[in-house]
Amino acid sequence: MDFLKQITPISKRRVLFSVLSLSFFIEILYKLYKRRRRATGKAKVSPRTQTIWFPDTKLVNRGLRRRLSSESSEDVSSYDGGPLTQLADVLNEATRTLDLCVYCFTSQYLGDVVIGIQGKGVVVRFITDLQQMGMSKCQVDRLLKAGVSVRHNKGEFLMHNKYAILDGTTVLTGSFNWTNNATVANHENIVVLDLQQVVEDYKKNFETLWNKFDYSKKSNLTAIDVERPSMSAMGL
Repeated sequence: MDFLKQITPISKRRVLFSVLSLSFFIEILYKLYKRRRRATGKAKVSPRTQTIWFPDTKLVNRGLRRRLSSESSEDVSSYDGGPLTQLADVLNEATRTLDLCVYCFTSQYLGDVVIGIQGKGVVVRFITDLQQMGMSKCQVDRLLKAGVSVRHNKGEFLMHNKYAILDGTTVLTGSFNWTNNATVANHENIVVLDLQQVVEDYKKNFETLWNKFDYSKKSNLTAIDVERPSMSAMGL
């Protein structure tokens, strides 16, 4: 008690200030700790690196390889499992935009997939090669009738890309042409990536080609008048 009587009012204020300062400092440290814990506690999302490989052995085993590699009217039917279904599943992830840049597109099955995506309100744009538009079973006419915007190169050099961009966030790229032969006969691959820099590079390439192949001021794409080469001769 004698000790407390000896403490002056000024000393009491100093002690109170020190206690309040220490409490405030401890509260700041605790908030920083909780913030850091929340940040480090979040699961790190790994980049998507899915691979899809062709030929589709399930279709091959069903005896379709010889028939579908010809120019018959028969096309791949939908079924569960296998690379073709994997590709369709990835494409159907698109909810806003689907940009396609494909050299040769003759698969009716994949044409149905793209038209279905367009029908859900997804904005679909398609770039292809002029000569390949003359291929038997080319899907360009069907895509145009469904409301898909289509552009193509013009000249002697090929538009030989094979990629797709979903919602501006995911890229599918590889050797795979969208044909029956590529599905059941050729050895092909597709890689699915969502690496931001890679996606941005593909988006830049697509927009460059889309603008380059804009011939709307001269003539709109309304009909296809291209010599139709043999699919077997092209190996597609």
